[in-house]
Amino acid sequence: MTIRVSGKHMEVGESLSDHAQVAINEIVKKYMGHVLESHVVFSKDHHNFLADVQVHISHHFVVNCHGKDSDPYKALSEALNKLEIRIKKYKNRLQARKRGAEKVDFIEISKYIIEDSHDDHEKETPVTIAELNTPIETLTVSEAVMRLEVTDYPMLVFKSAVHKRFNVVYKRPDGNIGWMDLKAD
Repeated sequence: MTIRVSGKHMEVGESLSDHAQVAINEIVKKYMGHVLESHVVFSKDHHNFLADVQVHISHHFVVNCHGKDSDPYKALSEALNKLEIRIKKYKNRLQARKRGAEKVDFIEISKYIIEDSHDDHEKETPVTIAELNTPIETLTVSEAVMRLEVTDYPMLVFKSAVHKRFNVVYKRPDGNIGWMDLKAD
């Protein structure tokens, strides 16, 4: 597994980089055995350090976790605690699904990634949009909710395993999860 550690507008020391690599390796070996790659990005936000951890479990599944603290090691620790909880939850649900599930189907669609600049002094910078082909999996609603929780994305589009229609689960502003069953009239 490849683990990349980098800093955004800051230098990451060898000690912090080694600590991140060892910690991620331990979590991955404990719960998954093997993943494709991982990337840790450290950045500074006023008086705090941000640690963003991204683990590619498979070609179609990525786990994102974030930590924030005045100490970069504590920020990493917070992100890794979230990573461990999400991977453990994913593994448990995956094992339950394997006991009686059918094969997962994929449909390719285009996905747009929109990122805004985090720099306060660059207010007039245009938004960056990337277009990618993304698979749409056939899932149950509970599996889609699990994926939404683990990936830390704001929404997930999937094909319902029950009705064979497109559905959307999303994180609501109040913290709950919304579900839309898209029906054509």
